Parts: sequence; C-alpha cells; structure tokens
Amino acid sequence: MRAGGGAVVTIKLKGELEDTKRFLSKLRYFVLAESLGSVESMVNHSATMSHGSMTKEEREEVGIYDTVLRLSVGIEDIRDLLADLEQALE
Repeated sequence: MRAGGGAVVTIKLKGELEDTKRFLSKLRYFVLAESLGSVESMVNHSATMSHGSMTKEEREEVGIYDTVLRLSVGIEDIRDLLADLEQALE
C-alpha cells in the first residue's frame, strides 16, 4: 500500500435507511457482507450488521449512520464497479 491508500472506501448516501436498503438491493457486483476480506468487491452496512444491536442514537455517537456504507474494492474491472454504483444510485 505504498501508493497511499487502501481498497476500502466509506461513503454516506443521502436519504434515510430505506433509501440505503434500496441502493443495496440494486447492486450487482458488490456483495453484501459483514467481513470485507476477499478478492471480490463487497459492501458492508454496519448499522444493520455488526452494530445492529445498538440503538440508532448509540450508533450515531460512534459514527455509524443508517446511510453509511463501506465498500471493499475487489479484482473486478473498475469500469464494471463504477457502472454498478452509478446504476444503483439512479
């Protein structure tokens, strides 16, 4: 990782939890996963996964918001991944 970055990106979507769930349901290349360690591209929604037992207020105190996702970029072609994100955002 000498280039100054990693393969995990955190994004915050506009909207509410239902908008985030709708976005996740439209993804084709990014696999919903609790752990991000693989060669395939994955997406993690901590608010409903690893931190799902906490109240919304408790999650927000530690920076876990309903619209925050973590993307782990795998070995797929970057053009396919970008197209996947773009179509899910529509």
